[in-house]
Amino acid sequence: MKTSSIFPLSSAILLLFISVYSNVGIAQSSPDKQSYIDKVKAFPVTFVVSDSDSVAADVWGRAQSFVALYSAMQLHIVTDYVIETDNPRKDDLSFAYLVVRTPFDRSFQITVVCRTSGGLNSEADMNARILAYYIKTGELPYPKLIRR
Repeated sequence: MKTSSIFPLSSAILLLFISVYSNVGIAQSSPDKQSYIDKVKAFPVTFVVSDSDSVAADVWGRAQSFVALYSAMQLHIVTDYVIETDNPRKDDLSFAYLVVRTPFDRSFQITVVCRTSGGLNSEADMNARILAYYIKTGELPYPKLIRR
């Protein structure tokens, strides 16, 4: 009979430990996550990359992998200059992407567009900024911030 009273106590201690440990992890990651959100919100959806920039060779691959991984829409066009998904149907809450690479003399411009027909324009803008920031910096996004 004593074992039945020990089990709930040990379970309670375990749950308390998990709860405290989880809250510590959340508290530690919150400033990092907020800093990431602030950087993303301030990042432009159109930017220029110099051919001599160390990330120049990686940016187009990043764009392709992000769109393939995070878009619920099928890839429609993938070329050296355009990445585009299918458009969502009317009232579909899915997000479509268009990424355009425009070459210049010794650089290229990247333009990122994210759209939805479900009226979630602020979420679409945030998705576009997350993608643009990832393309330029290579800093992995927080997947839970990306609306699909």
